[in-house]
Amino acid sequence: MLQQVEDTSDVKAILNCNDCNLFKAKRLALAGFDRDRTPRMPGELVASDMFGPLRSPNIKGARYIIAYRDVATGFLWLDPVCRKDDLAESFARLIRDSPIPIRIDEADMQKRTIIQR
Repeated sequence: MLQQVEDTSDVKAILNCNDCNLFKAKRLALAGFDRDRTPRMPGELVASDMFGPLRSPNIKGARYIIAYRDVATGFLWLDPVCRKDDLAESFARLIRDSPIPIRIDEADMQKRTIIQR
């Protein structure tokens, strides 16, 4: 239940209100995540997500859709795949067929591999 502050002109009461402070709370940044590093060039950072299984497959039998979004431009690629395991092949197609060059940072890949182990 929310706490009520009777006199809203009483700044001290508002500042000490637990519910008010809870709603004003800020999320902490994830450890090792650089929020200030916004991509400036197309292909510098691509976000992905997988949707599915879809109720009915498409003509080729795809039941999942992998969405790739270039963070700098907002450009969206959709790749229908048959199985979840087709992600690696889908990403290889993205790199091969993309109208913009996708930058692969080898040092970053090594660092992420070490973190995941």
